[in-house]
Amino acid sequence: MFRLIWALSVRTRDFLHHYMPSNRLLSAIRTRRGLKWGLPAMLVAAPYILAISICSGLVADGGCGWLYLIVLWGCWNALKFILMGPISVALLVHARIREAMIRCDQRREARTSTRTAHARVGRRPGNIAVQEAAAIRLRRPPPSRIETPCSASARRTA
Repeated sequence: MFRLIWALSVRTRDFLHHYMPSNRLLSAIRTRRGLKWGLPAMLVAAPYILAISICSGLVADGGCGWLYLIVLWGCWNALKFILMGPISVALLVHARIREAMIRCDQRREARTSTRTAHARVGRRPGNIAVQEAAAIRLRRPPPSRIETPCSASARRTA
């Protein structure tokens, strides 16, 4: 019995996820690229709220009771979009912090590998000989001989 209920709920979720445009939009917002659209997506709740207002007004004036199904559907979708705004902001902050930590770890690993390579050669990272060798490889003047606009103009006037 439990297995049947589980399978039915999974199939219902798959059907609703595949054919309901609101669920597709929410899935797109939950991706890393779509997290920035969470707050503007809250505005999508406005047409649902308008439909809720119109249908509940029609039912209150003596309309068909089945319009309450549209009210229920509109309330559910409006609630999903309204809640997705703050949730997407929290997810975006979490993703940015995680990315910053990864970048920091990569920089730290690059520094330690550079220091390790220099230690194997017997040179310090700030050694002028290392900087000159790197400048020769890159075909640039070494750091002690880089001309700035101020030093070039001072040399011309002297």
